[in-house]
Order: sequence, then structure tokens, then C-alpha cells
Amino acid sequence: MSFGRLIGALSLALAVGVTHSGAGAQVVSHDLEVLAADGAPGDQMGYATALSGDWLVLGAPGNDDLFTDAGSVYVFDLSIDSPFGTQKHELHARDADAGDNFGVSVAVQTGLIVVGANTNDDLGLDSGAAYLFDPVSGTQGLKLLAPDGVAGDLFGSSVGVEGIFVAVGAHGDDDRGSASGAVYVYDASIDIFDNGALEYKLAPADGNAGDFFGYALAMGEGLLVVGAYSDDDLGADSGSVYVYDAPTGVLQHKLHAVDGAAGDQFGFSVAVGGGVIAVGAPGDDDGGAQSGSVYLFDSVTGLPIRKLVSPSGGFNQQFGFDVALSGGLVGVGVPFDDDNGVFSGSAFLFEAGSGAVRAKLLPSDGGTSEQFGYSLAMHADTVAVGTRYDIDRGALAGAAYLFEDVCPADVNGDGVIDNGDLSAFIAIFLTQSPATDFNNDGVIDNGDIAAFITAFLAGC
Repeated sequence: MSFGRLIGALSLALAVGVTHSGAGAQVVSHDLEVLAADGAPGDQMGYATALSGDWLVLGAPGNDDLFTDAGSVYVFDLSIDSPFGTQKHELHARDADAGDNFGVSVAVQTGLIVVGANTNDDLGLDSGAAYLFDPVSGTQGLKLLAPDGVAGDLFGSSVGVEGIFVAVGAHGDDDRGSASGAVYVYDASIDIFDNGALEYKLAPADGNAGDFFGYALAMGEGLLVVGAYSDDDLGADSGSVYVYDAPTGVLQHKLHAVDGAAGDQFGFSVAVGGGVIAVGAPGDDDGGAQSGSVYLFDSVTGLPIRKLVSPSGGFNQQFGFDVALSGGLVGVGVPFDDDNGVFSGSAFLFEAGSGAVRAKLLPSDGGTSEQFGYSLAMHADTVAVGTRYDIDRGALAGAAYLFEDVCPADVNGDGVIDNGDLSAFIAIFLTQSPATDFNNDGVIDNGDIAAFITAFLAGC
């Protein structure tokens, strides 16, 4: 297309308000790669990811510093500039042992880090434990154990924190049948170096063997959201999600996918924020077997808002493997996407209000089997994406990538959507730059002009 025709197409489209319903999304590369200072093969840093303020917390359950697979957790301070982030601490359990899986789950808020070690053996093989740390000093505080814990409970498979409450999932608990699952909620308002007080234990009255209640959980807005991805209400392993009042443990809603079916695994991942609950269903088949989907619900009423699916679809991509919410955006992990090689992984950002795709996130150095998007977390305008099998520190060492102020239409990167971005887009479009592949179809053509116009009109 000539320069004059391009200008004409852009001007006309802007004048009439053209929209584009194509399946793609502009690809955005990372701002920062975060690596462990002592990262080593098999660590799997980025297996779990948490972000709050300037604290980035990454679980590395395969770390062998103390014992084989004892695990560790890396804490980064993002307020300090550094090529690979500023590592403040590497956390270990004081009583670490081989195979504990310390770091399989993490959560953070101001003044408190929670770490799960679901195969700790204190109360029997794989009974599990959770630990509290001070993020500033890195000092260990409480160690949490289930008061009725037994072998196989996997206490610590998921963790969450909001205000004075800490929640710990134990999806192997047997109260309602083998592996029906449970969640324990503790009061951490007292000094974290004192004894924690168990507030209540949740095991749903309609729970059944194999539900895996507590495999995933999230806390926010005074709510505790718990996934039971193997619940069979709508067919085998269709999945469900329970929403509780966090201070009291009173059930508010039980959620199902409006089109739920066997194998969807609805509730494999959950997030809550901004009046929205996001639920991942990586086994959903809308775009092919296990292509995956994400469902959004109103956090107050429990009513469905919309369903999100991968713009690119694809067999076994497992869109929704992890989810996050912040600032009106929904983050979705797709660790088995193939853009940078088989199972290289990707992530997407959507507008929660409209369901529109904001961007597709990819690392510029992604590679086969790295599983970018295995975990993700969001805070304000920052997205952290875990890549548990990244190879920069050795095979399966792991990493995380940070994306900030993601706004595809801000082509010139000045934080303002204006005519300067039109000029910048035209300039790079004429060079056939991959950065102008706004519909992510691998071809630079008129479809990208339409997709750019849509993003430009939407703003950020």
C-alpha cells in the first residue's frame, strides 16, 4: 500500500469509527527479565508468582540449595533499577527437608509473604505446611500446620493473604471423601513471630471425593474465592468455584460456567479484584480440545459477565491455566501456546469491562518448552509472568518477565494516545516491521491497519 493510500485508509477509518473483529492481538515484548542471582538447573523459579507494590515474589520449588527439591523463594524489590531486577532475599524454611516443595505457592502484601510447602512431612507424608516471612528483612515468622493434618492433605498447595487473614488450601484433605479438599483460614493480625490462630476450616457441605477444593484460591475485596476444578456438578471434572465472606467463612455463591461440560476444569485458577471474579477453565474445548477459556463474574452478585477465549485458539494451549486481575484488566496465562516453539507459552491482557483484547504478551527470547505463562500476577500497571522452565540459568531454572504500562496503541511510548502514534505507526508499517502485526496473523497488511485503529480508538 502506498503512503498516500495508507494515510487515506487511516483517516477514513478514524472518521467513521471503524472497528475490527479479527481474532488477533498486538504482541508486546517484555520490559525486564527477572533472574535469580544463583539460579540453577531444575529450580523452576516462576512456578508460582505474586506481586504487590514493589515486591515481586517467585517460588522455586525445585531448588536444591539445602536438599533435593527442598525449594526456595526469591524476593525482588522492583523500586530499584537493575538489569535483572534487584534481588533482596532468597528464602528457605528453617526446617527445610528434601522434597518439601517450598515455594509451590506464594502470596504477598505489605509486610507479609506467605509460602506453601505442600509436600512437607511434619504430620505425615505430604501433609504440607505454610510459612510466613517479613519481606523487608526476609526473616521467617510463623510456620502454619493444619491442626487436623494427616498424610496426603497437601496443605499449602495454594495460599492467599488479605489484611489480617491468611488462607491455605489443602486439596488432598479427605473430610468429604478422598481428595475432596479443604481450606484453612488463619488470623495473622498478631505478630507473625507469635502463634497464628485458626479462624475456621472450609470443607463444602456438598463436597465429594476428588473435587480438589482448595487447589486454587484468591483473596480480595473481603472475599475468599476457592476453586474445585474436579467437581462433577456439570459432568466429570467440569469444576466449580465457591465464594466466601473472608472474615466469617459464610458462603456467598457457588459458581459454574454457564456452558460448563465434563473436563472443563473450571476453577483450576481464580482471581478477584475490581468487582470481578476471574475463573480459568483450561480444559474447555471451544477452540479445540483443551484450548481453554476464562469466565468473568460480578464479585458481589455472582452473576456471569462474559466468557473470554484465546484470540488464536488452538489444541491443548490451556488458555486460563492461571489468571490475574488489576486496574480493570484481566491477565491470562497460556503456558502451552506455541508462538516461540512447542509449549513456549504466552499470556494475554483483556479489558474486563468490554472483553476486548489489550495485548498478547511474549518474551523476546522465548523458546520451546519454557512454559511462559505458567503463573502470573498483576499489580497496578505491572504484569509479572512466570516461566518455570526458562533456560537462561540452566535447563528448567526458570525466570519471570515484567511488562509495564501495556498499551499497544501507544506506538511511540510517550504515555499519550494521539496523532504522534498515528505517525509512528505509519513509519514502522511502511518498513513492514513485525511490531505493526496488530492482528497477530504473521502478515503485515490492511488487517493490521484496522486492528491498530481499533486499539487507537479504545485508548488505554
